[in-house]
This record gives sequence, C-alpha cells and structure tokens, in this order.
Amino acid sequence: MKKELRDDNQNMKQYAKDAKKRMSVGFWEEYREYRDHIKKSAASDGRNAETALAHHKKLVTQKIYDYENYILDEEFYKKVCEIIESDEVITNPIILLADKLRMEELGESQMQAYLLSIANRYEKMRVRYYKEHS
Repeated sequence: MKKELRDDNQNMKQYAKDAKKRMSVGFWEEYREYRDHIKKSAASDGRNAETALAHHKKLVTQKIYDYENYILDEEFYKKVCEIIESDEVITNPIILLADKLRMEELGESQMQAYLLSIANRYEKMRVRYYKEHS
C-alpha cells in the first residue's frame, strides 16, 4: 500500500514537472494558434471544423499523456506520408514500414502478427493523411 502511494506521488510530481515544462516552452499558446488555424483552414476549404479539431485534440492528448508512443506514431506517420507522396509505384508499403531486423528474429506466426499490426497502423495513418490533406 505504501509503495503504491509512493509511486502515485512520484507520478504526480512527474506530471506536474511535465505540465510546468509545457507552460514554459509555450505549448498552450502554440496549441491555441494551431487550433485557430485549423478552424480558419476548415472554414475556407468547406470542411467541418469540429471534425478537424477533434482529431487535433486527440493528437494533443496523446502527446501529453503518452509522449513516447506519440513520437513513434509521428515517425511512422512521416514514413507513410513519404510513401503516399512518392512518385514511385509502391506495391507493398507494409514491407517498407516493417523493421527488417525485428522480422528476422520472429517466428512465422509472430511475423504474421507483426505484419498485420503494421498493416493496421498503415491504414490508420493513411486515413489520417487523407483527412489532413483533403
């Protein structure tokens, strides 16, 4: 019980430090400016501003509470953007996104599960790309 309380205290202290850091680097001012930009952009393009804002809010929430996975997702998203924007005809983007070293270490069923997870992430990021670039 005491260990759990100690862990909770440490987590709260870390959350407070992270919040202070966000305030000191102008995170929320940047958030407000970008939110306003999304509203104006959506209005001028005839898109639904609420949908665009909800997507942005989801990304910011992930950035705040799950920063490590947010960074990994953003790196993956950049690769997906490069693939989509490429002039080359790419027949298997999943292989381009997969970690070849990791695949060598996996058994057959594990590799299939890994490639399926990559395919699901790719589809999610592809949908995101077309939402942002429509």
